[in-house]
Amino acid sequence: MTSQHRGDLVVIDRENATIIYLDPSTCAPRLQFSVSTGGLKSNPHDVISVGADKIYVTRYEKNFTPSAAPGAFDDGDDILVVDAGTGVVKGSIVLSSQVPPGSDPTVQARPDRGVLADGKVYVTLGALGPLTPGVLTAAGPGRVVIIDPKTDEVTGTIDLPDQKGCSAIDYQQATKKLYVSCGGSWGDGADQAKKSALVEIDISGTTPVVARTIKAADVDGQPINFSYAAVLSDVAFIGTLDSFPNATTGKAGSSDGFYAAALAGGAPTKLKDGGAFNLGRAAVDVAAQRVFLPDGDFTTPRVHVFDASTTPATLATSFEANPVGHLPPREVIWY
Repeated sequence: MTSQHRGDLVVIDRENATIIYLDPSTCAPRLQFSVSTGGLKSNPHDVISVGADKIYVTRYEKNFTPSAAPGAFDDGDDILVVDAGTGVVKGSIVLSSQVPPGSDPTVQARPDRGVLADGKVYVTLGALGPLTPGVLTAAGPGRVVIIDPKTDEVTGTIDLPDQKGCSAIDYQQATKKLYVSCGGSWGDGADQAKKSALVEIDISGTTPVVARTIKAADVDGQPINFSYAAVLSDVAFIGTLDSFPNATTGKAGSSDGFYAAALAGGAPTKLKDGGAFNLGRAAVDVAAQRVFLPDGDFTTPRVHVFDASTTPATLATSFEANPVGHLPPREVIWY
């Protein structure tokens, strides 16, 4: 999630389709509102601040029986347009027509994560079929939709045909580059990593261009952690996830890894090993040249802090984020 124009902290309650704004100085709620228009379990994934009085909320689930009433805004598979001051829903950008070409007929657009960059909003599409427990759903190719926040309309797309499971997106203002992290599809089984990569997209020109791709095979062959894209200058910090579980035992097959990879190429440097599915969503502090990596190990939960001013980055310190309850950290987000 990117910073909010009003400076709030934002909590997304996906189960109850509720957005909660907190005062960062007191952590007291300032505003709480629902994005389950018409009772839809919309599964919101991100809140994108596009102005002091306007936010976009990506809604991952689709309503197959939407109301025909004007202003119902209950289609789902959309981006809800909301007044940031009051939580009042103002509109909806329906994305069901934006399912990537070549997708299985069951695949939905599933808008996931977004970022405001140079006056436009870029949103990744999850491109997955119905999410049925115990069933490996179909997945379409990667796609990013481009939205004009002045008109709330889709003005373009960026297709990533060689990737699947694209989620996290970040923007580097200095270089005018987007970074999209794709984890591949669990539905592809042992081949999941073949469609997993970190993709660099140059938006400095009139047309976005895929500039570089760091594939899972370029790192350690495991799927790349799709929950974040962490880049400092010309170095990407990439997490890899445990492989597809053993078909017989269902157990993890390997450990997570955390790497520094030069965008210009060359072999990545491993910075940290982690147990299976322990290393979570990392964040970077550009000014301090630090990278924060949550490690959810149940025995020794830590946040590892790497000094990225050196090449390669080095571990500066580690600390326990919850020394009383020993809760394992899973995500670090820049505020």
